[in-house]
Amino acid sequence: MGMIVRDEDFEVLCGQTVRYDRKADSGNVIAMDFCAHCHGWLWNVPVVPGIKMVRVGTLDNMDWAEPVGNQWTDSKAAWVKIDPELVNFPKQAVDRTPLFDAWTRHNQR
Repeated sequence: MGMIVRDEDFEVLCGQTVRYDRKADSGNVIAMDFCAHCHGWLWNVPVVPGIKMVRVGTLDNMDWAEPVGNQWTDSKAAWVKIDPELVNFPKQAVDRTPLFDAWTRHNQR
């Protein structure tokens, strides 16, 4: 599961990272950052400026990171159940505003 984080809200607390570039299906180059020690994928830097896509499983506490939407639902594994009440996109969301709005609504409860 990935989570959008603004650059100004992002901080690496410890450890070293290594970055690899990958060409996406769109042709864009995505910078992918991994732990230099265990090579676990931590986050990637999309072409959209000012954000990172953080791998939620790398957080010390991920209990608060409840999904509010999904991207790439067309390529999900057969066993994955997508909640139709969430903000869902069959491919990469061109405009992430609906996801940001859903997160804001979720946190106003």
